[in-house]
Amino acid sequence: MKTTIDKILQISGIKKNGDIGLGDTVANIAEASGFAALVAKMKKDGSCGGCQRRREMLNKKFPFGIKGPKNESE
Repeated sequence: MKTTIDKILQISGIKKNGDIGLGDTVANIAEASGFAALVAKMKKDGSCGGCQRRREMLNKKFPFGIKGPKNESE
């Protein structure tokens, strides 16, 4: 059963089906707020490699369903 917070996050578009961790949530907030589009507009090629690397790192370090940060040794 989903919690009320999970339902609110999904309705608002902050958490989407298929999101695996905090990095996805941060990316969704950046997209919803227009920040991601602003960064892409400022870059000549429209990409942000740093954004993808941060997203992957946050997803790995803070996956959904795990309490606390994941240790690198695990």
